[in-house]
Amino acid sequence: SGGSSPGPAQKAWENLKWRVPLTKAFRVTSEYGDTKDRPAPHKGIDLSAAIGDTVVAAASGTVETVSSDPRSGNFVIIRHNQEFSSLYCHLSKVLVSVGTTLKIGDTVAQSGTGGTGPHLHFEIRLRDNPVDPRAYIDFGKTLSSYKGREIIPLGDYNTATTLIPKGTTGIQMSETAS
Repeated sequence: SGGSSPGPAQKAWENLKWRVPLTKAFRVTSEYGDTKDRPAPHKGIDLSAAIGDTVVAAASGTVETVSSDPRSGNFVIIRHNQEFSSLYCHLSKVLVSVGTTLKIGDTVAQSGTGGTGPHLHFEIRLRDNPVDPRAYIDFGKTLSSYKGREIIPLGDYNTATTLIPKGTTGIQMSETAS
């Protein structure tokens, strides 16, 4: 249907800027929809992160939920607008409370560990249903197309990531005191 106008989800997305929810180098360790070693398709994307790494708001919004459960550990949900929210799981320390207003890149929590080791499980939800985060954020190449490389978030927005060969920078995966 050639000349149809964008629906509410399209308009809601156009009004949001997105970024990678970590500030340090990371690897994608599990993709959205992945079924390997899982009873159901993966609802988000897993990003390697050392315990205590800073987790930031992927888009501006208001903290809607701060909670924990046995599967997700400590988690935060940020409501970005009527259509979009984001979920951050396996947090070692939550640094926001319900009702906190956040700008893109504001600190939300410190990363922790899930059943597969230290990582951040991140979801973007459209009308409370998980969607592929890669549709909104550039996480670099897909997991299946590279091995042994890290991605560094270089700036605030979804176009500001780049692949670098492992070991070619002073930025390291491990947490160091600063």
